[in-house]
Amino acid sequence: MKIPPWSLRLALAALMIFIASPAQAQPATKKIRMGISTTSIVFLPFYAAMHKGFYKDEGIDLELIVMPATLASTAVVTGDVDYNGAVTRVIGAAVQGRSLKVLIFTADRTLTFLMAKKEIRDGRDLKGRKIAGSSPGGSATLLAKFAMKHFGLDADRVSIMPMGGGDASRLAALESGVADATILGIPFNIYAVEKGYSELMFSGIS
Repeated sequence: MKIPPWSLRLALAALMIFIASPAQAQPATKKIRMGISTTSIVFLPFYAAMHKGFYKDEGIDLELIVMPATLASTAVVTGDVDYNGAVTRVIGAAVQGRSLKVLIFTADRTLTFLMAKKEIRDGRDLKGRKIAGSSPGGSATLLAKFAMKHFGLDADRVSIMPMGGGDASRLAALESGVADATILGIPFNIYAVEKGYSELMFSGIS
């Protein structure tokens, strides 16, 4: 069958247009680094949004980096990371005059628990004991002091030990006997309960 000349010209024109058309540009993504102090449930919204592709839809390539809270605040100032998820450290740094501010809270209360050795069943029994906190002024240290006040204990009557690392480090201190009690977030409090440790209080009480 003879192909009409006009159809050949039309096909050739279409081919030339296709070749000349630029490839569809892929949306550019912006790399964002965020420092987080632990892998507890507090940061679940960030992981969930990443898993669901919400950041990608907005052109953001988010990297969550676990690091000490104090280091994360410094890293924000120096530009090594863009955000710090440890709010108490951001507030502390801002009070010291650094150009930082809090943008959002992922929960309206702390999602942590006071955990203790198996034989300790009441918070009042922590008098004279050692509690693993975080760095001075860190959230776990402040929450340990709050817990002592809740149980009617003078914070000076217990030893709140400053410790580096996050929930995993504090759980290790409890398991090794270095500490008699500590503050743990979800899911680390669940790990402790499964191993027989006592849950003395939920720190997020009103």
